Amino acid sequence: MISFKDITESLTKMTDIRLNVAIFVTCTFLVYISPSDKFILDPFPKVIIQALILITLVRIVFATITFVHEIIQHHNQKTREEQKKIKEIAQLKIIENEKINSAANLLKKLDVLQLKIIKDLQKSNTITAPKTPVLFSLKSLGVIQSVSTGKTVEGVSLTPHTLAAIEHHYDNSLVQLEHDSILRFFNSLEKNELNNFEDMLEIEFVRTYYTSGNRLHETKYHRTFESFRNSILFEHPIRDYHFRLSTSARAVLVELKAQVNEKTV
Repeated sequence: MISFKDITESLTKMTDIRLNVAIFVTCTFLVYISPSDKFILDPFPKVIIQALILITLVRIVFATITFVHEIIQHHNQKTREEQKKIKEIAQLKIIENEKINSAANLLKKLDVLQLKIIKDLQKSNTITAPKTPVLFSLKSLGVIQSVSTGKTVEGVSLTPHTLAAIEHHYDNSLVQLEHDSILRFFNSLEKNELNNFEDMLEIEFVRTYYTSGNRLHETKYHRTFESFRNSILFEHPIRDYHFRLSTSARAVLVELKAQVNEKTV
């Protein structure tokens, strides 16, 4: 004869919730349809069936609580992961904006030689330039990056942060940066050097060399101009040592001359 102990030992091995639900429903149904004075499975003890109902009910309730708990845990874990992801994205955006702002501040400090390279790169995604201290300085600042290299020349492009800075801070225009850089340059010149540039307000171009007796001779402009041949001060290309002021440089010179005239009035 099957004892209660045998049944409980069997139940400990029956961990499948669906089996426990089936036992619970079956036992409950048997008790429900049994007459009040006699159990339908007599001589099988009714108390065993009632015990099964209690045990399986406890298991069903426990399984339900566990299931709900796991759902809540999963939801909380998912929420934590989403919040962590949002924070990481926000942090990355902050870092990205800081790098773009840093690039924008660096652009403000570039000189007339450095800005010439930036201006050329704005017209073309990549340029090949001689390996000069100017190129090295821009790479060191992180404004440009190397894409190819040779013995004497190097292919470079603007860094993504520099491109973003030019777009978001300067509306893809270098006009203001050129103006400020040229103004700093002119303010740093000696009087005689500045006069050489001011001469160009009256004439179309000046030469840094002239030919005499089949030989090239330096003009008074040579020392001042040749050092800044590859700058935003002059129109390009420069041919036969003929230097013309760029539109930006001319505008700044006119501005400076007007300020001097105002002070002398």
